[in-house]
Amino acid sequence: MHNTSRLLEDLHKEATYCAQNSIGYIILEDEVLKGNEITINGKVVKNFGSCSYLGLDLDSRMKEAAIDATRRYGPAFSSSRAFLSSPLYRELQYLLERIFQKPLIITPTTTLGHIAAIPSLLDVQDVAILDHQVHASVQNAVRIAKSGGVHVEMIRHNNLENLEWRIKKLSKDYRNIWYFLDGVYSMFGDIAPLNALLELLEKYDNLHLYIDDAHGMSWCGRNGCGVVLDRIAFHDRMVLATSLGKSFAAYGGCLVFPNRELRDYVNNTGSTMFFSGPVPNPSLGAAIQSAKIHLSDEIGQLQAQLQERVKKANDCCRQLCLPLVEFEDTPIFFVAVSKPQVGYKVVQKMHDRGFYLNIATYPSVPIRNTGLRFTLTNHHSLKDVEEFTFNLKESLDEALKEEGFSYQEIFEAFKMKLPSVAIV
Repeated sequence: MHNTSRLLEDLHKEATYCAQNSIGYIILEDEVLKGNEITINGKVVKNFGSCSYLGLDLDSRMKEAAIDATRRYGPAFSSSRAFLSSPLYRELQYLLERIFQKPLIITPTTTLGHIAAIPSLLDVQDVAILDHQVHASVQNAVRIAKSGGVHVEMIRHNNLENLEWRIKKLSKDYRNIWYFLDGVYSMFGDIAPLNALLELLEKYDNLHLYIDDAHGMSWCGRNGCGVVLDRIAFHDRMVLATSLGKSFAAYGGCLVFPNRELRDYVNNTGSTMFFSGPVPNPSLGAAIQSAKIHLSDEIGQLQAQLQERVKKANDCCRQLCLPLVEFEDTPIFFVAVSKPQVGYKVVQKMHDRGFYLNIATYPSVPIRNTGLRFTLTNHHSLKDVEEFTFNLKESLDEALKEEGFSYQEIFEAFKMKLPSVAIV
């Protein structure tokens, strides 16, 4: 093999298996995408794997805005932003700063935004502490900083007691402590303990937060500013990264800063700001249209519509005793299965029943924490949600029986308490 790393070998085997069994790496067969229906292997199924939570991805206004931008400026603007930028950047920048009320940078993707910001924000006098579940794109950017001599540690998910202990200990030898986390975690769908983190910020003046709120954008907060800013005010020792994809339904990323000085510093020093291509004109046009929707009263209606579906899914999961790792008011749901073979079988059984969902296995989650991840969008009806959860429970029951695995073993693997009512 090309690489002797055990982790990469396992990842390669898993990806190959998923591709061969239509579990992942699927190219859709649809000539036109519509609503929540997609075609896989000639079968039309309902898609419960989309991150376009508000359903703006197929909005006719978004499509027309992308077409108009293409007509006016072409499909691409081939220049580094260090030299020239498409005229569309100016309007999008203005609209996004109205949403966030802070200076910001539009980045080619959220991942490239991390790579621009993180190595510029940290040096050898600083420490990076990562939440165990922080997005892989953040971890990759921190590795770049680590290669430059930055000390890096990782703590258990949401373990603020451990974080505070490390702050106290590391402050003796380092200048700043940077904690890297997600606003909404992309696998479990849980929300970071933001108010408790705000208390730590007030307690330790050398603590800084870098928060990736890509999955919290749009469906939550005033003007869709996201989960983080819906729960806490923007702190002067916080940097926020988010996505113009997912709920925002365009393309690119966004870095939000507490002041213009820090914004300008990252803009002028972040490598991917001048060594990566810009956001394409069609996507800039769509992003401008999305920002206008976010700044209108319509955003509240779209958010309420999604929350109705989230509540329905939580209610159904409780009634069916589906083993959700977290019951949160987010559109991301993670059903624990523990054993990968159980997860694979459930995905295939759900496909046969007319539904698509994601499987999450190692290294995306810990080795015994395989799960089934499904997401909700405004393309789903309440009946869709009810039918999906009912079929998911039946498919999980069948897979567990076939694999000789039990709910008790699932709950033990995830260190979850068994419910007081029977689940089979």
